[in-house]
Amino acid sequence: MSRFLTIAMAIAVSMSMLSCGSGSGGSTPTITPPPPPPPPSGGIEGTGFAIGTIDGFGSIFVNGIEFDTATAEFLVNDQPGTESDLLVGQVVLVTGTIATDGLSGTAEQVWYDSNVEGPIDGIDATTSQLSVVGQVVRVTAQTTFGNVPGGDLDGLMANDVIRVTGFVGSDGSIFATRIDLKESPGADVEVRGVATAVNTADMQFMINALPVDYSAAVLEGFATGMPTEGDVVEARGSVDSTGLTASLVELETDFAGDDGDEAEVEGLVTRFVSAVDFDVAGIAVTTTAATTYENGTEANLAADVLVEVEGVISAGGELVADKIEFGGDGSVRIDGVVEAVDNASDQLTVMTIPVQVTSNTRIEDKTDADLQPFGLADLNVGDYVEIRGLLGTDSMVVASRLERDDPEAGVSLRGPVTTVNEPDITILDVTVTTSAQTQFVNTTPAEFFASADGKIVEATGTWDGTRINANTIGFEN
Repeated sequence: MSRFLTIAMAIAVSMSMLSCGSGSGGSTPTITPPPPPPPPSGGIEGTGFAIGTIDGFGSIFVNGIEFDTATAEFLVNDQPGTESDLLVGQVVLVTGTIATDGLSGTAEQVWYDSNVEGPIDGIDATTSQLSVVGQVVRVTAQTTFGNVPGGDLDGLMANDVIRVTGFVGSDGSIFATRIDLKESPGADVEVRGVATAVNTADMQFMINALPVDYSAAVLEGFATGMPTEGDVVEARGSVDSTGLTASLVELETDFAGDDGDEAEVEGLVTRFVSAVDFDVAGIAVTTTAATTYENGTEANLAADVLVEVEGVISAGGELVADKIEFGGDGSVRIDGVVEAVDNASDQLTVMTIPVQVTSNTRIEDKTDADLQPFGLADLNVGDYVEIRGLLGTDSMVVASRLERDDPEAGVSLRGPVTTVNEPDITILDVTVTTSAQTQFVNTTPAEFFASADGKIVEATGTWDGTRINANTIGFEN
């Protein structure tokens, strides 16, 4: 078996269980496997892999690395594919070579498969959760929606058929990074997860809350010929009120990389014992005294925390972390019209706020044009954008997400309040003016102005070129 296919099955595991997840199954023999990558060169590049969300195209950006894909092989939903089959926000595995600066690489293989595909059982808007064929799907600030009316959870309804990709938490729930509404859904569903309550007599097991009947299924990869308790599996078939009647059940196989591999792994901490013994996306991670931390410290490590780990795979199969970066979209949100674009410095300006775009910024065109690939160079003055990020130095916002959207009349701004001068406040050096027509959300004007200083506040309204005239304003939890 090629190293690519082995890793593909591994990343499948790492996205669908406590210490593992979703990945590619038995359809992989439909392509001719490439030769294994060469051993580490010790020069300007080394063999390695990256696991994480796609942040942009024009090549492919994963975990801040720009991978050249000119000669890469793609495996998309168990079938040979191309780069054009992929979308921003999907979780992928890229194998190949990574430069020592960690900013560029050459992809040999790119692999993607969804965590679950099937009809929505129910929606809980209060907790931002979905149930999809017995799997809990969590919608967060990092979730990108494709082909969904309104581009948010409100555009979905029960029985819609969706495809979900994301990171699996310690309880088996999926923290979605992308949800796509299928326009022409097929009859079959697909689920990956841990087989529990295995009953070999009745030929049934559970994947989270989904009963699976495999009595008529083709079984692939099982050493004993049958699923056993704790196996990580992919099940496909038809679903009804009694559960999934599987036509195919495949065993997924674990993998942790080869000795000396450069690795950049984004995911949730799925198992945590201590700062020197935990898993990220199913890969064992350890730290040393030389490990550095960004956007947090060692004390912030815990189960279900989103991190990106950079390091090298040891002879024992552990990822020895050189750097751990804590994830999240950040407290800043800017929705408004682009006033300036500086491609030389990778910056733009919205409502006088300077915004820095980096190789880690997830960039996507959500307009009707749906331009792909799409990057900062495709933005124009007057475009409407939605930005999420963190407050950097000199009032610069470092964008974690940048989406171009169809024009809207209103604007939105979220961030820390730096000055209060009733009826005005200042957020990111932008004046927000309230009036008798402003709706104060879950607070009164008196309570708001008494406690706003230093708090995270979100305001919506209109931009007159110098200030936001607020329609609504309130504290962010």
